[in-house]
Amino acid sequence: MSSIWRYRYFIAILAVAATCIGCYTSQFALDTEEHAKFDQAFVGDWQVEGGDQNNPQKLIIRNLDYKHYYVELDHPGDKPMRMSGYITKVKNVPFANLHELTTDGTIPDAFYITRIELLDGKVSVRQLDDKFFKDKKIESSEDLRKIIGENLENPAMYDKDGSFTAVKAES
Repeated sequence: MSSIWRYRYFIAILAVAATCIGCYTSQFALDTEEHAKFDQAFVGDWQVEGGDQNNPQKLIIRNLDYKHYYVELDHPGDKPMRMSGYITKVKNVPFANLHELTTDGTIPDAFYITRIELLDGKVSVRQLDDKFFKDKKIESSEDLRKIIGENLENPAMYDKDGSFTAVKAES
């Protein structure tokens, strides 16, 4: 394997790792499921931009019941991350509230909170940085919504290495 391919493979592995390491998890969702905002445009097979295009990282999003989504982040050769959840909005900006789907069938108490948007026909995912929230007093969903709402455009709230865009995969 040439050094350029080793480098690209290494970058792809880092991209997969970055999507989970440093992600913000909370015991609180941003809002209740009753306020979920379903958008059919998120549903599909997506290919993450960058990395090894011969063996790309994939983002698979499925409609479960017009309120909840099944989400799978997969890179060939690695164990896929499977989640279910719903989208709620903070000041009209969509965020996913996701639970990991574990192999033993248990449902963790923690929610992965991730900004997810459709921009120019692409899915844009911006992970929140857990370090940003460490010193914040969060005792409810309302507290979490307030902090996120006040910091929507604050780059410090987002994990710069945990963001990516994905394009629709060709059928």
